[in-house]
Amino acid sequence: MPFLLNRFLKESSLKHNEAVAIQQRIDALRINLVPKSIISCWVYVAKTMKTVFNKEFTSDSYKELQQYLEEEFSILPKVFANFINLPNIHVNMHLLMHAKTFGTLTNTQVGIKEMVHRIFKGMVPKMNCKNIDLDLLKRYNTIFAIRHLVDGGIDPRFNRPCTGFTNLGQLFLNWYVTEDKYSIEEQAQNDDAEVTSPVNFISNISLKKKMPKEDRNNLLLTLQHDFKTELFLSYVDMKFEMALINSSTSWYKLASYTIEEKNSVLSKVHLYLGDFVTIYEKDHEESYAIIKGIF
Repeated sequence: MPFLLNRFLKESSLKHNEAVAIQQRIDALRINLVPKSIISCWVYVAKTMKTVFNKEFTSDSYKELQQYLEEEFSILPKVFANFINLPNIHVNMHLLMHAKTFGTLTNTQVGIKEMVHRIFKGMVPKMNCKNIDLDLLKRYNTIFAIRHLVDGGIDPRFNRPCTGFTNLGQLFLNWYVTEDKYSIEEQAQNDDAEVTSPVNFISNISLKKKMPKEDRNNLLLTLQHDFKTELFLSYVDMKFEMALINSSTSWYKLASYTIEEKNSVLSKVHLYLGDFVTIYEKDHEESYAIIKGIF
């Protein structure tokens, strides 16, 4: 790019008003210096790209990359004012850290850049249309301040740590990830119910998250037959007449149980409203059903 521009880019190639604007931003004494500044800008970009795609990095290479990134970040917005609002120019400032972390940028720079870009987009919507320096600066300062306080207020610029925040780190201790879909607080409010299994190969039956009364009533209205009559006939057919002692039913959104499969393998099963399940009809043919209610 710099070689091509050097061959044909002249003052007459630029619109006069744009050339004047660039001259003012770069503080050039004469307008005929503007083409040279544009060429110089792309020279910095080319040097930066060459360094970014080095297959090997040394201590001097890291310093060289930092210098080129800073020079590129400085000159690009002067020549092209709108570049300051583009996320890529801010993302590029992270390349030095990624190079030191992964040893090279040949295979990582694109993926890492896109991840950082996605994080920025989540922080500041419509970031291509606004000045995002202040937005990102707020978040950087907040994150660094939290990390500083959690570390006990340690700062290499001072001889002793700050003792006013020594207990703040305790707030971030003992955090862990649970396997269950619901948090402990949600489980406490779910009115869980334990159910006795009628067969030996199914155990640990648990019903969770009661269905709201309005949803239950709407579901019953969609049934073609009387629900209690159908339930009675089902229990009689399965020879579970003892279950008919309880005339009231409770409705839930989630059911889980443990089933013992072949070779004594235990499997945990979770069923949710709206799930598709496989069933076997009277003629022993396999069919499918949608779970509309759990009771």
